[in-house]
Amino acid sequence: MALTWPYNVLKDAGEVPRLGRSIIEVRVGKDTKARPFTIHKELITSRSKFFANALKGSWRESKDNVVKLPEDDVDTFDLYVNLLYFGSIHIPEAGATAQREETLTEKLVRVSHQEYMALSKLYVLCDKLQDIQGVRLVTHAFVEATQKAKAPGKICFPDLWVVDYVYNNTPHGSPLRSFLMDSYAVFATNDWLRGTRSWISKDFLYDVTMSMLSLRSNPAGVDKVKYGSNYYPKTDSRRP
Repeated sequence: MALTWPYNVLKDAGEVPRLGRSIIEVRVGKDTKARPFTIHKELITSRSKFFANALKGSWRESKDNVVKLPEDDVDTFDLYVNLLYFGSIHIPEAGATAQREETLTEKLVRVSHQEYMALSKLYVLCDKLQDIQGVRLVTHAFVEATQKAKAPGKICFPDLWVVDYVYNNTPHGSPLRSFLMDSYAVFATNDWLRGTRSWISKDFLYDVTMSMLSLRSNPAGVDKVKYGSNYYPKTDSRRP
């Protein structure tokens, strides 16, 4: 990637993450599908309260410098490592599975679903690891994705399968739930909900309704979804 002037190579101490010299191994997944990741200990413990606790004191993980995450997804943790080191996210596009050639709309829907689902899983992982900075970065990624055209004039929002995943894997009051309900309250059309009566989350429908009623009394609130900082957790989850 070509550099553009000004380069801004020199940084203040607080702008550059400390890596340290100690390395830990994180084993993600089960059995033959498990994959090891090597990560700088100081970096991950400064970001994640989960790892900070696991790697201190008399815990076995602290002695072996090995942390096992058998229930977590390898691809999602791979995204987390990139987020940890580079502060950015790249989601590889999976190929189409249909036998016939996709239309542009079908491709946009497929790619958008993949992107939002990957971001949802990454958000849930960051929350589990108690990485508040990671949660904030993924929140901004959601906002960026809803504002970036996938094709000229084509902007895609999280579909209801993504909403369902988020509502099944986050607690009541989750900031990501708030972002989704506000996005639907502001932008959704009836086509977004068609054919979902039998399985759509009742909690989500209630939240969207409450958001719509709130917007009716405060129309200026539609701008809320443009800024990720409006959906930060209220407290730093790394604190005891």
